[in-house]
Amino acid sequence: MEALLFDEVEAFKCTHLKSLCSVGQDLRRQSYGTVISIFESPWLQEVKQCYIDYCASARFTPKELQHFMITFDDGPCYEFICGAFKAV
Repeated sequence: MEALLFDEVEAFKCTHLKSLCSVGQDLRRQSYGTVISIFESPWLQEVKQCYIDYCASARFTPKELQHFMITFDDGPCYEFICGAFKAV
């Protein structure tokens, strides 16, 4: 059995069947049954900016955040902004 590990999650979304059209068709197709990385998405940029601002004010060293997506039959579509991903 394989598990997906999303480490240091800062934000996540779950989009179900009735709202799947809100996720771009190309992204749904690419992420069907597999985890993909989305580079420079507007959502990633928004979360990154808040994260960096918070880390600066709290005097933490920020880690690099990434945007991942996976979609299953008829949804749901899961998206994660996190520090790392691996299959275990």
